[in-house]
Amino acid sequence: MSKTEALIKRLEVAGFAGDFVRTCLPDWWDEQAEESDSSWLHLQLGLAQRLSIEPLSLFDENAPLQLSDVGRPKFKHLALSEPQQRAANGFGSGLARLLLAATPEGTHELPSSALELRHLLLEGATEPWVGFGQLLTLCAAFGIPVAHLTAFPAGIKGMAAMTTSVGARGAIFTARKPTHPAQVSFYIAHELGHIALGHVRDGRSIVEALTLDPEETDDGLPPDDEEVAADRFAFELLTGQPILHVQGPADKGTARELVEKAISTGHALRIDPGLIILCFGRQSNRWPLAGAALKMLPDRDVAVPAQINRALRTQLDPEMLSSEDRAYIDAVAAAV
Repeated sequence: MSKTEALIKRLEVAGFAGDFVRTCLPDWWDEQAEESDSSWLHLQLGLAQRLSIEPLSLFDENAPLQLSDVGRPKFKHLALSEPQQRAANGFGSGLARLLLAATPEGTHELPSSALELRHLLLEGATEPWVGFGQLLTLCAAFGIPVAHLTAFPAGIKGMAAMTTSVGARGAIFTARKPTHPAQVSFYIAHELGHIALGHVRDGRSIVEALTLDPEETDDGLPPDDEEVAADRFAFELLTGQPILHVQGPADKGTARELVEKAISTGHALRIDPGLIILCFGRQSNRWPLAGAALKMLPDRDVAVPAQINRALRTQLDPEMLSSEDRAYIDAVAAAV
């Protein structure tokens, strides 16, 4: 077994999927580089920094890998092994440090009032409602990078989003292709709520399961105060109301009727019709009807993950990133 494969095996035991680790290897890494002591050290230091691993534990091939103390994460409605939890937290913290170091700080403190932010976004705006593009602009203005993850250290089915922090600053990651752009708007608004309300600071992270989705699961646990508050924040930001109640068509109603009602209500109240339909699906559990209605909306095919990651690159200061940093970001948050 090569030194590289032995290192990958050690990282797998620590919770990092082998395919993910191979994604993290620099482009120049090959058999010749593996034979160079300086290149081997460079590789180990790079992995330690990006995955939040204690370098000394990585250098000692006979020692178990130890993750750096990057704060205690909270996993909401996700059943993960301890190694997977540590790996997810280490990866998220390492990526957040990298992105925040290259992201200018906001000139103002993020308000804790979602309604204040909604007013800020809609005042004089030509957009009919708050969409994910406006949310990305808002996050950039307050120095909060947003990335859509295209690689992850472990196969975590159901993960929707993650918020992590470095000091007082936060970063947001989405991790699943949305059913409709309004779904990722809710993810971002919800995670922004965690940041605005002080739920993530000093290295703390929150990793979230699916929401506003037909695959949304209920583990039987009541939502905690932080999740209730972040949900209210998201709905106030996106709809102007802490809870959005949707009255859909009758039992024999059609998807077309649902679409027409969502569009008329959306324009009247400045709410994304896609969000109205998603809320209808959750509240009524009539997901087949909601899914059919979402496919009729004109913006259903927007390439949200690629747009998020392209916007991220306009926010980053390239002089603060090495060529290897940029390649790593391209690998874990691809813009295509």
